[in-house]
Amino acid sequence: MISGKEQILKVKLYKKGKLWVTTMLGVAVATLALGTISVSADETGQQPSTTQVTSLAPTATNQSANRQQVANDSQANWKQENGGYTYVGNDQSVKQGRHYAKLATINGTGENWYLVDNGRAQNQIQSWAGSFWYFDPNTYLLSQKRQLVSEWGNQYVVGEDGRIQSGVQQVNGQIYDMDPSSYTYSNRRAYAQANNGSWYLVDHGKAQSGVQEWAGSYWYFNPTTYLLSQKKDYIKSQWGLYYLVGNDGRIQSGVQEWSGSYWYFDPTTYLLSQKRDYVKSQWGDWYLVGNDGRIQSGVQEWAGSYWYFDPATYLLSKKRDYIKSQWGDWYLVGNDGRIQSGLQEWAGSYWYFDPASYLLVKNKDFYINGVKYHADQDGRVKALNLVNIDTIKTYMINQAWGDERTANNKYIILHEVGVETGAAANAAYFYNQTKASVNNENVKGVYSTFVVGDGGKIYQVSQPGKVSWAAGGANIDAPVQIELGRTWNANQFWQDYKAYVNLARSYALAYGIPLTLDVGGKDTPGIKSHLWVTNNVWYGGGHTDPYGYLNRFGVTQAKLAHDLQFGL
Repeated sequence: MISGKEQILKVKLYKKGKLWVTTMLGVAVATLALGTISVSADETGQQPSTTQVTSLAPTATNQSANRQQVANDSQANWKQENGGYTYVGNDQSVKQGRHYAKLATINGTGENWYLVDNGRAQNQIQSWAGSFWYFDPNTYLLSQKRQLVSEWGNQYVVGEDGRIQSGVQQVNGQIYDMDPSSYTYSNRRAYAQANNGSWYLVDHGKAQSGVQEWAGSYWYFNPTTYLLSQKKDYIKSQWGLYYLVGNDGRIQSGVQEWSGSYWYFDPTTYLLSQKRDYVKSQWGDWYLVGNDGRIQSGVQEWAGSYWYFDPATYLLSKKRDYIKSQWGDWYLVGNDGRIQSGLQEWAGSYWYFDPASYLLVKNKDFYINGVKYHADQDGRVKALNLVNIDTIKTYMINQAWGDERTANNKYIILHEVGVETGAAANAAYFYNQTKASVNNENVKGVYSTFVVGDGGKIYQVSQPGKVSWAAGGANIDAPVQIELGRTWNANQFWQDYKAYVNLARSYALAYGIPLTLDVGGKDTPGIKSHLWVTNNVWYGGGHTDPYGYLNRFGVTQAKLAHDLQFGL
């Protein structure tokens, strides 16, 4: 409210539609309910009058002297006509023009302030002193109540001071957004601060609630308070679907924690996933989602295999380990997270896991690639006989021509022949060279245990378990050495390669040698390439096989290592 000091007000009134509008010609604005302002309506073309407001509130003396007289005369001061009230009292100044004046009350009790126009009391929405105000349609007094009122088919918000409000307003627990020009419902969609200091999302004059889109995201506004939610919750939207709301009110997507578990919400629909899937989270890690949307852990089936997801991180395991499942059984997990089956190396021993159940086999005999194995009461596996593989013995030497010492069960050594010839030709060369060396000291005997090639054939040259002469200082530690014949035919190569890998795996398992390729130094057992021997045992050899030839058909060291570990 403007203070009750003397002020000069110049006002020109004119009608705009059904509203009185004022044009301010002076420099001060008079407040309602604080003084008598005399102005004239410019409907006849006359110049507006200028009135100096000198008394904005009656003095105590005036009030005391006049109170009884007003009480006696108030009913005679107003005439009810044409559905309203016209002032007919002695104050002639209010009978012409538009005034806000303190007059005897219409109901005949005391005095009060009325907006009169040519003596007629005004009610409902009226223009005065640069603002719009609401006067009670029954008492004609300025409203002192915050409320929503209707006029001319529109609704308006009235403040506690009777002024028509604009912007976001709270009335009786409801929120409205009123246009600053028309004072009716705004057409905008905005997130704005209300008169109570709180912020609301408004659209076409009404506060929004439930799930709403704003500024490129979706948000949840409390249906009771209309305020943006500040609580993480799983809520039902106005259209019946459920969404997860964050502590900032934003609708969540991706991998989210809720109620002691982790869940996946579709980044497009924001709905809880109902599809089993392997998904990428918002931070880049991958997770397995169940049919109920829950992030899975432990042993899980996916894409035709079984996998192990860490119960703490929910990530796919990348560590070879023997783990206990969520239902109590134990499984061997590979470095890729896959549950292993078949013959596997773990903790310095070999074990056999049933291909159907993936469980460790105990107290049972079984065959792999012609080799008979036994799993003891703990599940440890031992070969009961050497590899039973069909070999061609046409070029098998008399062991007495070569080396009759028993080799240490440390390495299986892989070679390739180094010339553009096949398996039979090289097996024949080994046979003839070694036989000739017996009676001729100028001939150097050289041979491996097997030569593979010519379409997957295996030529046996010497007895497995005995020392052969193909890797210098590593010979004494290799019960089997295998050569691979060459070809330019891709179909033949893959036949040869499969036989080469299976033969190496079979004898490694038979002799208890790990299925690892080129791992560690000379004290580390395993399957070794001739290149590894050159680098770790026999430094003067200079051999780099078999990798140069294998690369001809796209077989890398990594692929060979994988195939030896897991088979073909």
